[in-house]
Amino acid sequence: MSLADEPERGWLRHQYLTLGKSARSIARELEVSHSAVGWLLRDLGIPVRSQAEATSLAVTQSNALRADNKSHHWKGGRSAGYTYKESRRVLCGAGIPKRCAHCGTTERLVPHHKDGNRAGNVLENLMWLCRSCHTTLHWAQGDYQ
Repeated sequence: MSLADEPERGWLRHQYLTLGKSARSIARELEVSHSAVGWLLRDLGIPVRSQAEATSLAVTQSNALRADNKSHHWKGGRSAGYTYKESRRVLCGAGIPKRCAHCGTTERLVPHHKDGNRAGNVLENLMWLCRSCHTTLHWAQGDYQ
């Protein structure tokens, strides 16, 4: 594809600005260097994203894909990090000793939801597990298959 013609330039604007594609992904699609895409964007008067802006956009798009794909990390449309903080607050606030309920270690602890519902941040549904026991438990339950 030659981007010298206006219809192709419109395509480039659409890909970069509307769809939010990176210069690198457009370059791969066109089989040209990403710097060539960057030069053309500048020639069209389109501000080229900084590395930080491109990374932030990529993370946002990746998160949206996970939410759409119903990844086990995005149950209920919320990230595990959100309920993780809430569940830690509940366990710490109740004075539950920070010790793995299975092996007894006090290192690398994470809150575990007994019923599997990450939104169920009530004390009766939570317990501390070390990362190793937590992963083993979820593998045994078939959550990672």
